[in-house]
Amino acid sequence: MRYLFALLGALGLSILIAACGASVGPTPVGDTAGAPAQTQSSLSYSVNTSKTFTLAAPLLGGNTAAIQFGAASSGGSSTTLFTVLGSTTEPSGLAPLSRARAVPAALRNVKDFTYTAQWFYDVMVSTSVSFTLAPGWNVTVAQPISGASYFLALYDPNASDWNIYATGTAQGTPGPTTTNVVYLFTPAASPSPIAIPTGSPGAVFALVAITGTTPTPVPTPTPPPASLPNLIADPNFASEGAAGAWTLNSTTGWTPCFDPEATPSPAATLAPAPTITTGTQGGTGLPYNGNTYAALTGQQLGQVTEPHEPRGSQGICQTITVPTNPYLWLYVEEGGNDSGAYIAQRGTLILGGSLVAASGSTPSNPTYYVSGATGEVPLFNDYTCTGKATGQSYDNCTGSDQPIQWVMKGPYTTVLQPYVGQQAVLYLGVWASSYSSSKSYGVYMYVDGVDLVSQP
Repeated sequence: MRYLFALLGALGLSILIAACGASVGPTPVGDTAGAPAQTQSSLSYSVNTSKTFTLAAPLLGGNTAAIQFGAASSGGSSTTLFTVLGSTTEPSGLAPLSRARAVPAALRNVKDFTYTAQWFYDVMVSTSVSFTLAPGWNVTVAQPISGASYFLALYDPNASDWNIYATGTAQGTPGPTTTNVVYLFTPAASPSPIAIPTGSPGAVFALVAITGTTPTPVPTPTPPPASLPNLIADPNFASEGAAGAWTLNSTTGWTPCFDPEATPSPAATLAPAPTITTGTQGGTGLPYNGNTYAALTGQQLGQVTEPHEPRGSQGICQTITVPTNPYLWLYVEEGGNDSGAYIAQRGTLILGGSLVAASGSTPSNPTYYVSGATGEVPLFNDYTCTGKATGQSYDNCTGSDQPIQWVMKGPYTTVLQPYVGQQAVLYLGVWASSYSSSKSYGVYMYVDGVDLVSQP
């Protein structure tokens, strides 16, 4: 498997000696570790890959680093040429580092990440070589970012995706004005194996500085008003649940749908179809408030029969007329295990459009899209990541894993007031940036208890 690694931070010329096993230092070729390094952008070494070895990375911005490899598991030779190319700009052709899927457990208690990528190192070889462990790093950061944690990231070209896989241990206690802080990264068993192909890019490393904030409690919404006539058809999905099917008439109830205005462009056939269910992913394991049925958009994590992520926005829709003094609220149970750049749970009011049967829609499996929309009124756009499902090892939440629970959305009043008397489509569903057929990563949202009333 071919992996690229990107390393942001401080890099330099110090060389580590392996703690165990025979350690043979590489023979420098061209620019050497002893030569002036302030203006160097690359260093080359002749390496015997059958033994452990350490490479000094070229100096960038006063930062130094050394890369410690174990003996190769395959490939390489006694004179493999390694070239370490340093740059202050991200290599072209890679997905943005901010879209990294894997996030270390050390960051699960923060949110609103800021990724700082300043230094990148491309490790290139003359002969393809593989290693059982990702290499260890010894990095000295000349001017650490206050409050930041440092992590190693790798880019997997096979998945066009980043993984943040190793946490740096600071030597000492850095303060706001501390300089030249040493961070140690131990060799990692995952991802594995690490294969470096010939050519450029080879294996690109990055030292990632990440800052964030701690989660804040979600305020309890205002309770809904006293019982009033509900303008939502089948608000608890009881009729369609009992029938075991979605309504065939898109103007009289709920129907599966997708939003053609969403980015990327949705595809109705590339998504887990919305279902009506009697059980949920977790929490109480039941629909909201003792109801018999709930709607599921997306796919429960851990299921193996369908893809977990759609392409674009997929969910359920109902055509409504916004009443005088509108008051809308609903309950959702949201979840997923992918990063914030890839998934979301959404609710929106689509204006000026109508539901039209999509190509391939059948009476037994109806699917609609909104045609002729003139605008959208966002109700909520959440990123609720609950982590891996039982029996799974996939957990790439950006920030802390959230509890699985039913929560109230709304009430929505003033945001709807300008559209009183207008017909609109209420959309509730999930979004993903790219279709995922791996069944490893996913997003879902259960919906129940949808109420729209006209306040007196």
